[in-house]
Amino acid sequence: MICPWTIYQCYDDTRLLEEQYESMTGWVNFMHSRVSSDYIWRGDFQFGDWLEYRGEDSRNPNPVTNRKLIATAFFAYSTGLLAKMAEALGRSEDAGRYKELAAKVKAAFNNEFVTPSGRVGPNTQTAYVLALHFDLLPDAVRPIAAERLANEIRQGQYHMATGFVSRPKPFWIYGCILQVAQPGRISLLALPCEVRRHHNLGTLG
Repeated sequence: MICPWTIYQCYDDTRLLEEQYESMTGWVNFMHSRVSSDYIWRGDFQFGDWLEYRGEDSRNPNPVTNRKLIATAFFAYSTGLLAKMAEALGRSEDAGRYKELAAKVKAAFNNEFVTPSGRVGPNTQTAYVLALHFDLLPDAVRPIAAERLANEIRQGQYHMATGFVSRPKPFWIYGCILQVAQPGRISLLALPCEVRRHHNLGTLG
């Protein structure tokens, strides 16, 4: 789903979209069949954000960000991408149907996981990165969520605290902080631009 869309954006060639269209619609339709009536994906086995395993008991660590948040976020994002790809292929009826479904999943995500004060899920970097990168938040909430993400990065001593699935594109590896050779200096490699707009973050001493 994500790879065909990314390749299309790079090369403006719809052939891969055509080749993968059946499998992509099949995947989105499968997800739709597995979610609850409120569009939240609660059931089925989910890996979650593996490599973000922590917890009070080191003998039995668990992902900090709940699996249903991650699964629902990817359902919303994948459905929205499919709508865009259907439009690029001239399949206007499909595009409209999947765009409407994506809007419903996005609304369900906000109703289930986002508070009016901008807290997303369990207040983790993963939760904020997915919600911001996948454009799941209302415009009024985005800057608040970006500020919360910046605070989480600061409190984590400028280290990433995510697994693989919250780094869906290189752009969102901006949470990564490089500790440069000079003692006592920390360089922000590329914090998300939205976070940078709300916080004057550069090289910190």
